[in-house]
Amino acid sequence: DENSCRSWSNRGLVNRILKNYHHSVEDYTQALEIDPSHYESYFGRAQTYSEMQLPSKALSDCEQALKIQPAFQPARQLYEVLRNGSASEQAGSAENEP
Repeated sequence: DENSCRSWSNRGLVNRILKNYHHSVEDYTQALEIDPSHYESYFGRAQTYSEMQLPSKALSDCEQALKIQPAFQPARQLYEVLRNGSASEQAGSAENEP
């Protein structure tokens, strides 16, 4: 049911704002179990993973959101930031290797 999905997604947002990251991930995951096409929940969970310093999980959720809604700019912007950040982190760690 769409309202139930949206309720879980909204709860995920509130928990992310409160920095209750694990609860936020659980809430967004619950929303996606109800409606796997709810791209906003993938994006919200991606934002949470990003704040948890889990860029690979955040990238994966951004990709899912963009598969469902390719024109969703917030997910595209976060995806680009995460990809660029991952690339620069890899380059930085390669430079520091003996």
